[in-house]
Amino acid sequence: MDGVFLDKWPNISERTEKYIHEGCKQLKMGRKVEERAKELAKMLRHVESVQLTSMNPRNIVAGLLYSAGILEGRFRTQNQIAQVMKCTTITITKIYRMAERARELEGKVVR
Repeated sequence: MDGVFLDKWPNISERTEKYIHEGCKQLKMGRKVEERAKELAKMLRHVESVQLTSMNPRNIVAGLLYSAGILEGRFRTQNQIAQVMKCTTITITKIYRMAERARELEGKVVR
């Protein structure tokens, strides 16, 4: 199953990378947040592959930006991100939780 999912990721990751860049620019979050969001996207694809294949990349990025912003000290509210990324705060929360779970599994949670 992972092989099938990873074969699909080149298309998703191109769009995801584009949305990360655009979202960071519009939200004025900075380069560190952009890089952290890309790192989180890579972690997520290994952990949450089944759920992610059916999701809009823009929605995924919204949650990644929220998580990356918190981690890098460039916090934006879920409402701010939802307006820019055209999604709901519920979606942001869902992806944020997936990202946190992925970080825990990767052993990169700093508490």
